[in-house]
Amino acid sequence: MDPGASSGNGTPIYIRLRSLTRCVKCVIIQTMKKDFLDTVIEEQKILDIGLKQSKANKKERTEKTLSELLQEGFKEEQEQDD
Repeated sequence: MDPGASSGNGTPIYIRLRSLTRCVKCVIIQTMKKDFLDTVIEEQKILDIGLKQSKANKKERTEKTLSELLQEGFKEEQEQDD
């Protein structure tokens, strides 16, 4: 038997293409393409969520707090007074 693509749950599908009619082969190939496309779309959604969260975390880390801004302003005022 020739190995085919994997099914949606990850188990491999084994088919003997020589013994199938042309129409059935087309249906099997279209189904395999659809499963692959669905998998890629789901993985892309997960990657997009991770990227969005990563950007939010970086923004949070780099933003200055109110107390930090007040301290900087105070230091600038003292430097101007000197």
